[in-house]
Amino acid sequence: MALKAGDSVPSATITVDSPGNHVDIKDVVKGKKTLLVGVVGAFTPTCNNQIPSFVKQADALKAKGVDQIACITVNDAFVCKEWGKILQAEDKVRILADDQCNFAKAAGLEVEALAGLLGNVRSGRYMMLVNDGKVEKLSVEADPSKVTCTDVDTAKSWL
Repeated sequence: MALKAGDSVPSATITVDSPGNHVDIKDVVKGKKTLLVGVVGAFTPTCNNQIPSFVKQADALKAKGVDQIACITVNDAFVCKEWGKILQAEDKVRILADDQCNFAKAAGLEVEALAGLLGNVRSGRYMMLVNDGKVEKLSVEADPSKVTCTDVDTAKSWL
């Protein structure tokens, strides 16, 4: 069953900052207001166009009460680290590695149809506002190749 507003973020092991640094995503969002953007894959064209606006608008989002902005993708920590460097996301948007698709599957937000194109099951494209582990808002793209309800302007309208 897919995650929805009002639900708690499910427990799922992800990798943060470096390989081997495995944490439960519940600990990442605990005690914080987090804007979490789920993307199909680092370096994919749509994701490369979507995430830079969150980097550019990070200060404005934080001024509206967001403690952290994070992007989560089904890629390994090495890929996530390099993508973060290229996006110049360092202190603005955390790039989280859902390398085993644990969170996407636990949240019911995985997309198996992309496995043939990208090599394995991937995360769908979504955005959620999480307050101390509770999902307050959630938008999921019907077509993960498009950004219609997971953009920075939608995020601003939530705050």
